[in-house]
Amino acid sequence: MDRCLPTGLQITNRRGEVGFRSIYPGWYYGRTIHIHLTVHVEGQEVHTGQLYFPEEISSKVALMEPYVQHTGTKRVTNQEDVLFRDVGGEQTTLDVRPLRPGRPELGYVASITAGVSSGQTREPSSERAA
Repeated sequence: MDRCLPTGLQITNRRGEVGFRSIYPGWYYGRTIHIHLTVHVEGQEVHTGQLYFPEEISSKVALMEPYVQHTGTKRVTNQEDVLFRDVGGEQTTLDVRPLRPGRPELGYVASITAGVSSGQTREPSSERAA
């Protein structure tokens, strides 16, 4: 990556790459751990979806501070999440590895390669996935 900006709106470089820093997301009622993604090409929304984390990583992170204190809401696994199961969660699961092998408490690096076609744009939807 040429640059790494805070989480939020990101613009790709000339190679179509984008990077950002974030915390490992928490969870809320009825959903597995995920982050939202909307892709725009030439001002048109061409994809709205979610990126997921491997269950084996999320289960380890859930046992670390401060996540282990999140006892008010049961964590839903990927396979328990209806959107993950029914709307292509396997294909949109990030490749996640520890920043330093053997030291997961120092953080993780995640990546995914996604392709979009500017020739298949659609009208922006007012409906958003949870």
